[in-house]
Amino acid sequence: IVMSESSSPDKGQRSLQLTVLAVLIVILWFLAMPHYFKLMDKTELTKVETNLSYLKQIQAIYRGIYGKYASTIDELAVEAPGLKEALGKKNSNSGWSYRIKLIDDGNCELIASRNKPGRSSASKDEIIKKIGLDSQ
Repeated sequence: IVMSESSSPDKGQRSLQLTVLAVLIVILWFLAMPHYFKLMDKTELTKVETNLSYLKQIQAIYRGIYGKYASTIDELAVEAPGLKEALGKKNSNSGWSYRIKLIDDGNCELIASRNKPGRSSASKDEIIKKIGLDSQ
């Protein structure tokens, strides 16, 4: 009887090694994923803050021209072509949407909001940047 070079115990050991390696990779994957998502959230929040600062600058220009703040993003977009593209689509991957809330003639809020995935519409992230006379 001729025996092959790789005997049955060697195949079993190799299979066990591959299984252990696969389990280790899966464990490392699950340990790393929360850190990855936290980093992505921080990156997204930085982008939102930048967009709100951009809106604030455009609102200041708009107020200088018209003597009042724009009441909607669409109204601002007339004076700033490409504004909507710069802010991204409402239904983009991030899910952030932007709006303006006029408080009075001299004050307004720029609001970025996002519904949290998998939760009710009452549960959402919101970032507010106030501009105007009261915020100085």
